[in-house]
Amino acid sequence: MRRKILEALAMLSMASCSTIDMFEPVGTLGTGLSRNTVLVSKNGRKEHGDPGGGNGAGFRKDTALYISVLEFPKSYDWRKDSAYLRSGAEVVLYRNGERVLKLPTGPADDIGTGADMHHIVEGHLVTEYFGSHGTVVKLDGKEVFRSSQPEVLRGLMMDGEELVSLTQKRDGKGFVYRKGKTVLMERSNGELIGSLGDDTYFASGALAMDNRSICFAYRLPDGAVFVEDGNEKAVACNGDLIDIRRIEGNHCILEREGDHLRFSVGDRSRAIGSSYNMIRNGCHISVIGDEPAALCLLDNRYGSSTTEVQMVDRAVRILMGIHTIVPCDGGFGYVSHDPSSRIEITGNKGNASRNEGAYLWMGAKACCSIGGQIIVGATPYSTGGFPEVIRDGKKESLEVNGFVTGVSCVINHPS
Repeated sequence: MRRKILEALAMLSMASCSTIDMFEPVGTLGTGLSRNTVLVSKNGRKEHGDPGGGNGAGFRKDTALYISVLEFPKSYDWRKDSAYLRSGAEVVLYRNGERVLKLPTGPADDIGTGADMHHIVEGHLVTEYFGSHGTVVKLDGKEVFRSSQPEVLRGLMMDGEELVSLTQKRDGKGFVYRKGKTVLMERSNGELIGSLGDDTYFASGALAMDNRSICFAYRLPDGAVFVEDGNEKAVACNGDLIDIRRIEGNHCILEREGDHLRFSVGDRSRAIGSSYNMIRNGCHISVIGDEPAALCLLDNRYGSSTTEVQMVDRAVRILMGIHTIVPCDGGFGYVSHDPSSRIEITGNKGNASRNEGAYLWMGAKACCSIGGQIIVGATPYSTGGFPEVIRDGKKESLEVNGFVTGVSCVINHPS
C-alpha cells in the first residue's frame, strides 16, 4: 500500500490550491449528535450514549460510521516526505464524526504507519507492527499477541470481545490462526486465500463466517484446503485457484482454466471471459443480494479493461474500465478512481456523483455501503486539503493534517 501511495503521489503536481468548504461542522457528519453526548468507557474508548440520534442523516438509527485517519503534526508535509515512522504520526479512529481513539505510531509503541497496517473491525481499531523484535498486533491500543517471527495480517474477525486472526508468514511459507493470543492452528506451508483491504469486499479478509462457522482456505502446491472451525478438507480444483468461499452452505470456487475463468457454485459452473488473456489481481467471490457473485477485473487482448459482475448462470453487469464493486441494499454500486482527476461514485440505483480533483483513495477498505448509499473516505492531494467523507454528492471534512485510510459501518441491532 505504501508503494501505491508513493507512486500516485509521484504522478501529481504538488501545487497548492484552496481547500473545500465544510457542509456541516466537523464532528457531526450528519448524525445530529452533539459533543456532550460522548461518554468515556472503562477501556478509554469514547462511545456515544445514543448511536441513533439525529434526523435527516440518511443513516439507519442504529448505524455507526467509523473512519480511520493517519494524522501528522501540523508542520509535517506528508505529501512530500514519506518518513512516517519518524514523523510523530498518530492513528485516529472516528465514530459518527467524533474521535474515539488516538494511538501514537512508531517502534516505541509497536504500531506501524503503513495504511495497510491498521484495520477497522466491527468498530475496533486493529494495528500491526513488524520490526527487529518481531510482529505485534494490538486491539484498540492493547496488545493481543506478539510473535518472534515475521507475520502479516490476512484475516480478522471479532468473536465477542476476542480477536480472531489469520497471519501469513512473510516468507510465504505457512500461516498462523489465532483466537486472542492462543494459537489454534499453525502450518509451515500453505498460502492463505484472501487478504485485508486488497479490493476484497469481505472486510474480514481471508476469514469468513458461514452458518455460524468460521471458515478460510489456503493453497498448496498440489491443490487447496478448506478449513471450517479448525477442521481441514481438501478441495478439488481443475485449474489455477483464485478464490474459494462457502456461502449459505455452498462451496463457491473461482479458478483460471486456460485463457478463461470458471465460476462454480455447488454443482453448477460457468466459463467466464474466454476472450481475455489477462486476469488482474482483485478477482474474487462476493455476495450480491443473496447470491454468490464473481467480481472480476479483466484485460482483453485489445488493450482495454472491464470490471464484471458474474453470477453462475448469467452476467449481471460489464463495465468498461477498472472499478471497485460495492454490494449494497440487495444490489451493487461501484467506485471509479482516476488519481489525477476525480472519484466517481455510482449507487445501486444508478445515481452517480462525480467529485473533481486529485484524490488519494485507499480502495475498497476506504468505502462502505449503508442501505443504497456508498460512502467514500478520500483525501485531496492539494496542500492544505483536509480528508473528506463523500456521500450523496456531498463532502464533509475532517480538519486534520493527514489522510483517510479506512471506512466501515456497524449496524447495532437493538436487543
